[in-house]
Amino acid sequence: MNRETLRVLNLEADAADLERVRSKALSTGLNIQFQRASNLAEFEAAIGRAEVDVILADHGAPGIDAKAALESAHRRLPSIPYIVVSGSIGEDAAAECMKRGAADFVHKDRLERLPEVLLRAAGRRGSPEGGTERMGLDSELLQAEKMKVVGKLAGGIAHDFNNLLTIISGYVSMMLDKEELKPGQAESLKRVFTASRQAAGLVRQLMLFSRKRDPSLAVVDLNAEVEAIAAMLRRLLGETIVVGFEGAPGAPRTLADMGMIEQALVNLAFNARDAMPSGGSLDIGVGILRRGENPPGPPGDFAFVSVRDSGSGIPAAVLPRLFEPFFTTKGDGRGTGLGLATAKDIAQRHGGWIDVKTEVGTGTTFRIFLPLTQAQLASGALQAPGADASGRKATILLVEDEANVREFAAAVLQQDGYALLQAKSADSALEVWRWHSARIDLLLTDVVLPGELSGPQLGQKLRAQKPSLKVILTTGYSRETVEEKSGGAEALRLMNKPYTPRILLEAVREALADAT
Repeated sequence: MNRETLRVLNLEADAADLERVRSKALSTGLNIQFQRASNLAEFEAAIGRAEVDVILADHGAPGIDAKAALESAHRRLPSIPYIVVSGSIGEDAAAECMKRGAADFVHKDRLERLPEVLLRAAGRRGSPEGGTERMGLDSELLQAEKMKVVGKLAGGIAHDFNNLLTIISGYVSMMLDKEELKPGQAESLKRVFTASRQAAGLVRQLMLFSRKRDPSLAVVDLNAEVEAIAAMLRRLLGETIVVGFEGAPGAPRTLADMGMIEQALVNLAFNARDAMPSGGSLDIGVGILRRGENPPGPPGDFAFVSVRDSGSGIPAAVLPRLFEPFFTTKGDGRGTGLGLATAKDIAQRHGGWIDVKTEVGTGTTFRIFLPLTQAQLASGALQAPGADASGRKATILLVEDEANVREFAAAVLQQDGYALLQAKSADSALEVWRWHSARIDLLLTDVVLPGELSGPQLGQKLRAQKPSLKVILTTGYSRETVEEKSGGAEALRLMNKPYTPRILLEAVREALADAT
């Protein structure tokens, strides 16, 4: 087994279950190449090619002869771990499978066990390299534990820290939008804004590694989204870096969490800037890799986002450790060593991968690959600023216990034409609701509030009285932490802090335009 890639064959008839299993497997942090077999014939063909490191097999799916699959795998690939992943067979049947040679059993209702089982099974796979592979996997498990501890620390400060960053980046962004700024003033503000984004990104990266959250996928036009990110990077990187953009023909679409993709591209751009201390060019592009072009990752059609710089290039001795968490060559405390590791992690969680081509003295190109989709973009245009579907000025109930954050959000919303009601706790919000519920269209609330009710609980209570009410939760915590602290938050919109005026207004407009 190549330590960089774990080739997983998944015998699974149900496409939805396949995605659930794939998502959990990718949370190991390994670079996993998936191949699906939906029936016994495809399974036999796959194991016949012997390009497999681990087998995951559903033994309860209709039309799959589970006994024949296990016997065939054990006969033809006896050293390959065979893991039964099923939601319909009982413990007796699972025990029988293990007697016949299965390495382990994972119930589909308890898929949180899968990453550990997968790593353990891969580590004990019989091969001449087995000892080395076990050491590599043990090292990765140790790295994961390290990230978990660091992530707990980041989670402890994230809420308060992101409140402060919301105020800093929010007001600076408002000032940068003013045209009367002098060149020197604008440059100074850009540096403050860049520093605030880097600080927010560092917290997100630490929490991303520790929590291993799944992407919140939506169909996106990759050309449009990446072009918008390129425009943002022009402001962030300054005048010495010339940022170019070139889209792909045909408006490729992919399923992506654009917050994560933006984080990955910002990381790559900042790395490129550091490789060009005297300035240079940064070319960002979108391309397509079609089936049959021999991709190193999973089979299928992929879009990719490329980031090419004209910097110093990467020495050959550095390349093997390039994506290792905490590895940095910048020195003097200037690098966290998380930027490239995060970009790789994000690509893998989207079912893709990242590659790099570099030449010392010439420059470096990174490419993030994402599976293409034929699904359509969400229909329906956003409403005009400050208006609901009828054209009436929308009224927002803003609930935020941090006064500076509340004042910033209020200023942005009122400037855009919204009528505003404010409260600093759930109790005071209920009092405002008592008198003004008829005209309130949207609740914008922090997750953590003083008193007995949290933001999600407040939203559920008010929606029970007025089902048409739109709700947006804001938080400095991760989505997983929010769901743990307040059950039911997954049913409501979540906007992470720190947020800029643009992000806030887009979230409000999308919520008001949502017909559900």
